[in-house]
Amino acid sequence: MKVLNNIAKAITKNYPGKKININDITQGFTTPSFTLQLVNHRDTTIAGVKFNKVYTVDVIYHGERDLDIFQVADELIDKITLDIQDFKVLNYEIEIIDKEAHTIIELMECNIKKVNLEDDNSFYSKLKKTVEKISQKKCDFINTDLTGVDLKQGIFIIQPQDLSAETISINHKKQYDRTINLIYLEDNYSNIMPSITWFEKQMKLLCEDLELRKNYINMDYSVSFNYGNEDEIYNAIVNINAEITVKER
Repeated sequence: MKVLNNIAKAITKNYPGKKININDITQGFTTPSFTLQLVNHRDTTIAGVKFNKVYTVDVIYHGERDLDIFQVADELIDKITLDIQDFKVLNYEIEIIDKEAHTIIELMECNIKKVNLEDDNSFYSKLKKTVEKISQKKCDFINTDLTGVDLKQGIFIIQPQDLSAETISINHKKQYDRTINLIYLEDNYSNIMPSITWFEKQMKLLCEDLELRKNYINMDYSVSFNYGNEDEIYNAIVNINAEITVKER
């Protein structure tokens, strides 16, 4: 698993020569050594929308002497945090049990963008650029990394839902029907109504944009909104969501 492998690489860099067991201590272990065990994983949600995954990992150090065990427990997080690639440490707890130092780390997956929205010929690229031009807000794809985004400024997220095609002429020309969720996230829990009014205006301008309508016709939308839940990492965020249907020539 990527999260365990990346933690193992960070440990190897900072503790060269120490053996690392990953998710398996059934065969026993030598001392000193490390064992990595996945405790839990879950999706983070922002106002009901799934985003980055969060993993909980128990990093166990098997030591020989108390001084060595307490030293590793005290310094481990400071040493490896910056070397764990593609994951951000959210929280951690340290516990000493017998001859073992347990550092239980909660990490969020980052750098997971999978779609290139800079391709000028793609539908999503055109949609992104038009949204940014109209709203003067950042727009990105659903798999973007939100850990470094200032949500007080707001951000649009493109979430594809459905794509179908039908033949519309004797020349077998196809017309594509797309459904997209265009999500607007903003840290504005206490004053949502002006944001909804502003959002609806942006959707109207988007669907009337002449450049988009050269290739995409019958762009319609419906708006809903959702608040963050108390158990979410970003629990003060408002999600204003437009389901957009597009017919593509």
